Amino acid sequence: MKKGFDLKDWPAYSLAGRCVDLTICAIMAIPLALASSTCFAENAELQAQELQGIFENFCVKYIDDLDGLKSSLDGASTLPTEQAEKYLGLSAGSSWVMPSEQGFFVLSIPEGQEACHVTARRVDPKMAESLFVNFAASAPALYSARKVADFDGDLGDAGSMHTIVYAWIQNDSIKKIMLGLTVGERDVLDIQAVAYVKISTR
Repeated sequence: MKKGFDLKDWPAYSLAGRCVDLTICAIMAIPLALASSTCFAENAELQAQELQGIFENFCVKYIDDLDGLKSSLDGASTLPTEQAEKYLGLSAGSSWVMPSEQGFFVLSIPEGQEACHVTARRVDPKMAESLFVNFAASAPALYSARKVADFDGDLGDAGSMHTIVYAWIQNDSIKKIMLGLTVGERDVLDIQAVAYVKISTR
């Protein structure tokens, strides 16, 4: 773990136990628990597109205005606290089930952080990564994009996972926008993918 990093200040760490530079880790500690053997007929490629769309149009778009984001979620169902805990990891906060015909997606906003993430029950891993990288590597005006992490983790019998993290950096500012994606190898995971964005000043 990087010297000076304090989990009390930043309750997020990578599922592989590896911390990412710039005092931010790849993804929140959301449990990737094995689901039942129920078969799902959803289109995994369309689900990857839906994950990216929700991530861009809600989390990234409103990362500077989380109150505005909450107001925009009128059509979404708020999860009870006990259920939301699964999607918030170590943090308090709120989670919403996003309306979608493509599958099950949950948007979460951790309390006390400028952060937002979306989880997907099923996605096509390769497409999810391709869509995320194409977006994260193309920073908006006044920012430059830099990849800060790219590594695999072992989930034992559940297979492997892959984490990618980019930073959008302003030349004359300490403000950074961190964007991360963790995708599980197999579609038997209850949460197969998490797309994450956070504002950091470290």
